[in-house]
Amino acid sequence: MKLRSLMITAATAVLAAGVAKAEPVKLTVWSDTARIEPFKAFDAAHDNIELEIVTVAPPDQTAKLQLAMRSGDDVPDAIFMAELQQIAQLSTRRSNYLMDISDKIDQSVVDSFLPNALSPCQSGDGRLLCLRNDLAHFIAWYNKPKFDELGLSVPTTWEEFEEIGKLAAENGLIVGSGTQPTPVLNMLIAGGCEPGFLVEGSDDTIRVDFTSEGCIAAAAMVDRMRENGSLSPHGPFEPSFVTDVQEGKLLMFNGPTWFGEHVMRPLYKMDAGILAASESLKWKGQAQPQAWSWGGGVFGGYRDTEHPDEVVELIRWMTTDTGLQGRATTMPAHAESSSVWRDRVANDPWYAQNDVYDKMETSAQYGHPSYGGYRFDIMAAFSKIDGASNASIVDKLPDYAAEIENSAKVAGYKIAN
Repeated sequence: MKLRSLMITAATAVLAAGVAKAEPVKLTVWSDTARIEPFKAFDAAHDNIELEIVTVAPPDQTAKLQLAMRSGDDVPDAIFMAELQQIAQLSTRRSNYLMDISDKIDQSVVDSFLPNALSPCQSGDGRLLCLRNDLAHFIAWYNKPKFDELGLSVPTTWEEFEEIGKLAAENGLIVGSGTQPTPVLNMLIAGGCEPGFLVEGSDDTIRVDFTSEGCIAAAAMVDRMRENGSLSPHGPFEPSFVTDVQEGKLLMFNGPTWFGEHVMRPLYKMDAGILAASESLKWKGQAQPQAWSWGGGVFGGYRDTEHPDEVVELIRWMTTDTGLQGRATTMPAHAESSSVWRDRVANDPWYAQNDVYDKMETSAQYGHPSYGGYRFDIMAAFSKIDGASNASIVDKLPDYAAEIENSAKVAGYKIAN
């Protein structure tokens, strides 16, 4: 009897020891500096997973990852991609890093993101390669006290925006930048320009079209506004532009959702009670706006990781946990998390009105479905043409098309006729 008791006790002890000694799965993740604390939060919330967090600067990440994959050493299990072109660069036959999570993420999770939020993560052939961290679609920021002083109504169309620009120029004010590539590209795409959109069903064929009537009309508007001075000849991060804003000369700025919190407050040092927001602008003939974006990072996993379930849990939790994303510094792509995050913006007395988030949320549905990353830098192509010529935007449209097509072909894309 005593022997049997000892055997049972020993067996129980062995079983308990086995449970107690279960080692957590170890994952290596590559992060930018802004994602270190969120990764640590995941680590703290998951006893079964232990993270090794390696900080890699976003511009260096793709090259370092490609090198690691060639050598077979130190390939991370998951990464945060701050630059969306990495999605395309890391899902090629040569650099086939990203895991296809189409059958690993429940459809209910996919549906829980805001409209078009996951467009950059969806390949042309229907695979889901990542989950989106934050949104960065363009909305209309404006100086409410100056609008009130001038008796202006907030524009809803680009035509009204141009008219306000004329009045702004007459009063020594500006309504944005006419040289920074991304805001200008937003205006062109809103009119119908296609600076290299993937053809449906394909990952390697893009369409470039700057010849449509709407595209030319948008370019002509930018030219007129540059000529009358309502669009500044300086970029929004140049000292002269910053000085203009600090001297109270900025009436409006079409910019991404993060521009208020991360540019106008810290860089422009705009006082409380000035900045308000409105929805993305549309052209009169359009049913709804078409808004480009400027940023918005994503999380992806390694297709050959030894721990796919844990990697999927990581990228799902990082993008959908309301406790984490509700405290984010930029607008979450996940709808429920974004609703929690809303209070952070709505209750901030720095904004002139408490409906800033509402304008962001409404405009999320206008995010362009073709927004995403490509294996080449469209912005660099724009900048190259702008730097080589002082011609009007309308006159440069064929040059933009040619430069983008050349860059695309070098990157291995086919050009649709």
